Amino acid sequence: MIRALLFAVVVLAAAPALAQPMTLEQALARAAEVSVDVQLQELSSEAAEAQWLADPRAGAPSIRVGVRDLDAKTDLQPVPGDPEVVTRLRLPFPRPWDLASAARQGRATVAREDAELEEIRDRVRLDVTTLFHAVPLLRDSVAAATRLTEVRAAHLALVEQQRTEGLATALHWLDSEEQRRDADERRAGLLSDLDDAEAELRLLLKIPTDQPLELAREDLTAVAAAPLPDADVLGAGLTERDPAVREAESEIARAQARLLRLQLGALPWFDWAQGGAIFKKDRPVSFEVGFAVDVPVYMWSAGRTRAASQELAAARLSRQEVEVGAQQRLARRVRAAHAARDRWQVETVHRDSITAQSEPLMALADAALQLELQARLTRAELRVLGAFIELVEQLDRLDDAAHR
Repeated sequence: MIRALLFAVVVLAAAPALAQPMTLEQALARAAEVSVDVQLQELSSEAAEAQWLADPRAGAPSIRVGVRDLDAKTDLQPVPGDPEVVTRLRLPFPRPWDLASAARQGRATVAREDAELEEIRDRVRLDVTTLFHAVPLLRDSVAAATRLTEVRAAHLALVEQQRTEGLATALHWLDSEEQRRDADERRAGLLSDLDDAEAELRLLLKIPTDQPLELAREDLTAVAAAPLPDADVLGAGLTERDPAVREAESEIARAQARLLRLQLGALPWFDWAQGGAIFKKDRPVSFEVGFAVDVPVYMWSAGRTRAASQELAAARLSRQEVEVGAQQRLARRVRAAHAARDRWQVETVHRDSITAQSEPLMALADAALQLELQARLTRAELRVLGAFIELVEQLDRLDDAAHR
């Protein structure tokens, strides 16, 4: 009973929040919180940050205890000697350049994982933003397409009536039927696009299908009408903003650290130092101290670092390719945004011209002409909405390419 009451309280408390339309900022925050890709990459970044301190090449001290000089019982020595206990403490010396390169490589790994995390977040942000802007506009398009279908259906019914009265022919009916069919097909296509967009947005936001998807509308007309910035202006500082470029730079740092470690690995260095004590009955305790120097003459070869050198060269080439790709992607987005804006302006001018010419005729035209004018106005409005949807999407992708 108590659980049921608690559940009812939670549902009642959450109901007003669900009834409120979701803003874009709330949608972005929710997507970043529930995205599995973001969560997995966050775990990967934490693992990279925690592992770089533990370098297996640094070695570890060890304590060794042994027994030696065990005398066997013989005829000449019926009483064997006491065993000799040897205890040694061995301390490997870590190479300072190994530790430094491991730390450098670890920092580069963390930077790479963070850049990948930011790149995933940008991708999720772009998907949510484009869908958030597209869904309300697609709903408007479906409503306009439904009105167009109704107008075409009314026009078809009027043509059928005129045909029975001898005022229309079969060709008129066929033409009206084809226009009704085209309008209905457009409505079905837009409805399918709307269903796909809502399903993708629900999947990104983890919203169940049984809950309403209410989105707060944004006035995008001012943004769409604002002048577009030049590609050179947007490209200033792009390499610092692009996470893909930072990821490539971290790969260069990792490759440099690996190459430096291999190059410095040929230097002589203390391998280990040990101190020990020897215990034997009836004899004083003796001590021993020793150390070893590693002289890796087998590493004095340029071929040993060839693979690491090639990896560093490949990382630098990848960085150049990523930087050029980012610039080209930004330029392509600017061109696409200009093209989408030109199309939207053309369709807007066309709609306004039709509206200005049709309004004086509405009061004087007969029923068939009125329906035809309404259909043409609605079709022009549909073209404007389609061009506006494309323009808004291109602007969102432009902002993503510019990392603004």
